[in-house]
Amino acid sequence: MKFSIAALSLVTLAVASPVQERTNYISYEGLKRDGTPCSLVTVSWQNCRPAAYANTWSRGCSPITRCRDGYPPGP
Repeated sequence: MKFSIAALSLVTLAVASPVQERTNYISYEGLKRDGTPCSLVTVSWQNCRPAAYANTWSRGCSPITRCRDGYPPGP
């Protein structure tokens, strides 16, 4: 009886465990520059949109514009 319960438990675990492929490399989708890996087959389709910049590029202050001195003077 104990053996049959143990065997049934092992068979259930073997059947219920997902089959995963092991890869030893990074896919080309993962190597794309400035993008999110996107597959329309899986749930990651939500991330399938063009990438946007978070912040626009700005050079910052320079001595000519006197940003630290409050230039230009406000109202």
